[in-house]
Amino acid sequence: MKTKYLIETSAIRAAMQDTTPAHAAHFAQLTADGELWVSVYIRKEFIRRWVCDAARMAMTIAQCSTVDEALTILEQDFSIRSVKGTIATLASYLRERGQIFNTRAAAEEVASLALRKLKMFDKVFPSRVNNKCRCQAGTIGPNVDYNALLTELHVLYERFMATVRDCGVNSFLHFSRPRGSLLKLLNDAKVLALSVGQRLSQLQESGAWITCRECARIGDVIIALEQPSSWCLVHIDAAFNDLCQCLGTKHVALASVKAVAKMSEHAPRPTDGTPS
Repeated sequence: MKTKYLIETSAIRAAMQDTTPAHAAHFAQLTADGELWVSVYIRKEFIRRWVCDAARMAMTIAQCSTVDEALTILEQDFSIRSVKGTIATLASYLRERGQIFNTRAAAEEVASLALRKLKMFDKVFPSRVNNKCRCQAGTIGPNVDYNALLTELHVLYERFMATVRDCGVNSFLHFSRPRGSLLKLLNDAKVLALSVGQRLSQLQESGAWITCRECARIGDVIIALEQPSSWCLVHIDAAFNDLCQCLGTKHVALASVKAVAKMSEHAPRPTDGTPS
């Protein structure tokens, strides 16, 4: 029987080959003996992290008088250098596509990129585990009309960003009377040392009602709790080392892009047998 791999959010790009060739090959090697699965919740995390960011970029570009102005505004939203570098890369991409001087064309190009990513996600991951937490946001999909890309992406963004106040995640977690796997996490010192563990404990102690806003803060916990016991979680995020150890579930840590590059640098080089 093939191993069933649950692909956590941090490993999604490698599974979709939206990474370096070496990193994609590393992922393929680790999961070659099994099937790739996700959950509705992981799909929600993918939309929040990748699709909504692109949607916000497209809408900002569409509302500005020039693309350069829009990119400058977007750059100010971030303080991390690598993200600023991403904005610079986007500028180069639009310039190469000949759309740096046309806000409408540039906005539609970014919108198209966002929707293509979501379409690719659904193609790569047609199989999903049962939606135990009953996440509603992860089931949202666009009605794509390629004559109105910006409008459709804006509708998707607004639907997704609307706070769900009656989510089934509250009954899934049972914060008022924690038991089973959740109780294990709340009593594990290593888990409570994690930032996600601290947030989980704070929400439980305050008796918080979980909406999308609170849920986004404990996403790793939701993913870990939904993992079927016989499956293997694939992740890059180091928090899952402790979460899975506490829950007694299988997991495999995918190396980062930088780590894989270093492996390649130190790998033995093939020779033709002649002395150097």
